[in-house]
Amino acid sequence: MLKLMPDSVRIITLHADLYAEQYQRLAVVATDMTNNIGERGNVPVLTREFEARGGRVVFSELVPPDTADFRPIIQRIRRSDAQAVTPFIGSAGGMALFLKQADELNLWATKKLVGNFLFEFLFAELSKLYPLTTRLEGLQSINIAQMTDSSFTEAYTARYHTRAPQFADYGYDAVSILKACGIDTKCYRTSRAGVSGRLEFDAQARRSGIFEVKR
Repeated sequence: MLKLMPDSVRIITLHADLYAEQYQRLAVVATDMTNNIGERGNVPVLTREFEARGGRVVFSELVPPDTADFRPIIQRIRRSDAQAVTPFIGSAGGMALFLKQADELNLWATKKLVGNFLFEFLFAELSKLYPLTTRLEGLQSINIAQMTDSSFTEAYTARYHTRAPQFADYGYDAVSILKACGIDTKCYRTSRAGVSGRLEFDAQARRSGIFEVKR
């Protein structure tokens, strides 16, 4: 089995490194969804990796995905001694609502907003739902550069008259590799250019080297 999709554990560990360079105390807000809980969930992994690097998660709360009022949580974050806040809220609409209410309560006057990989993927949609997102006071975006070849997205749009959905490039590359390699396992060890970036795999067939991080 090939794993082309990003491994959230690797990405969260990467963010923990970057957060720990700047902050000692972090607040985390997340929706109560399977990708945020459990041993490999976003919140447990971030907490474990951030604290392993000398930081401390001083506030952590899970909320239902349909939460419409984050203001009580935001007030508790304000009273905490967290230096920065990172949200793992499942939808662009929910994330936009959290950011809007946090902005209205002037949270960013005392805490930094730090982006996570979910935040980065949703940023365009967030900006449409809540234009002030792009100029929130205190915003610190840790950008995971998207490696997708623009010619792929342009060709997709030209053919289907709509923007390529998120992760379409991974699906395209997976099928391309299967078509080229069949059952020849040695073929999968060959480094090649894909529309989602350089395709390289480790001994466990997990993709490596797919992200470039920009501070």
